Amino acid sequence: MAQWLNTCRRVYNYALAERRDWIQARKCPVNACSIQREFIYPMDSEKPTYYSQKRNLTAARKTNSFLQAV
Repeated sequence: MAQWLNTCRRVYNYALAERRDWIQARKCPVNACSIQREFIYPMDSEKPTYYSQKRNLTAARKTNSFLQAV
């Protein structure tokens, strides 16, 4: 049970970080971003939404045994 909860926590934190990083990449001006502390997404990348992350998680479950255990 503890391993399942740990896996769920890691998936949630990854999804949250993905959304936060996408938003932070849009906030700062290009000439003032810190390359060492901020991940810069391409401008044509889509915003990570609940549904896009849900599709990615379903695809990851098919190949990742760590996620299949849950």
